[in-house]
Amino acid sequence: MAPALTPRSFARRLGRKLQRTAVAHLRRKPLRINSARGVISFTFDDFPRSALSVGGAILERHEARGTYYGALSLLGGEEHGQALMIEEDLTALRDRGHELGCHTYSHVNCRSLGEAELNREFTQNNRQAKKIAGGEDFVSFSYPFGEISLLAKSLAAGRFATARGILPGINEGNSDLAALLGNSLYGGLENAEHSLKLIEENERKRGWLIFYTHDVVDTPSPYGCTPEHFAAVVQAAAASNCDVLTMEKAYKVLSGEST
Repeated sequence: MAPALTPRSFARRLGRKLQRTAVAHLRRKPLRINSARGVISFTFDDFPRSALSVGGAILERHEARGTYYGALSLLGGEEHGQALMIEEDLTALRDRGHELGCHTYSHVNCRSLGEAELNREFTQNNRQAKKIAGGEDFVSFSYPFGEISLLAKSLAAGRFATARGILPGINEGNSDLAALLGNSLYGGLENAEHSLKLIEENERKRGWLIFYTHDVVDTPSPYGCTPEHFAAVVQAAAASNCDVLTMEKAYKVLSGEST
């Protein structure tokens, strides 16, 4: 039996719902998606090493590439028992045609920070990435833990071409580049059916379907998936009537910057 709902817990729940509604409808960065073909993007948060060594290799077998959102204070660390990116991985992913995206520097909940703190997080992560791997400024961002505030959304919209959350669904019609929908790839092959149906739906709708995960290993963390699961979804995406593109390239195609 669920615990009784107290006035305080009801108020918290209502507050969270109102905040999610406000974030979804305010300070939007609109993009009208009207494409001849659907687009699919594969993204990785926190950037465990297996995301590139295993996940990246699977994408490359299908001539596809992914977007890796790194919080560079985590370099050389460990998360949920999984080794995280090291400096060599940052240069390797760019050399192999993948995209490095921003996930704040400290992997911090954006709702907990003010404007100056958020800007420092973005700037420090960007500076560190360029120091290690060179390249251009970040153009793609994902919110750590999927937590979005109106302030963070506004700042991300001004600084990055795209910002991805974790609310599920297909980005279609009048979409919001400051809070793009994303769909998790977690667990084993038994969890792939929903993702395969999303790919079929995206073919029909000709929208922008974004997947995200973390580690790609035989015994994944609660936020990762097995190689078999990832490979099945990538294979279906590559075989579909959709283009599999990084977040940066997808944005350029769908916004008309690249033809």
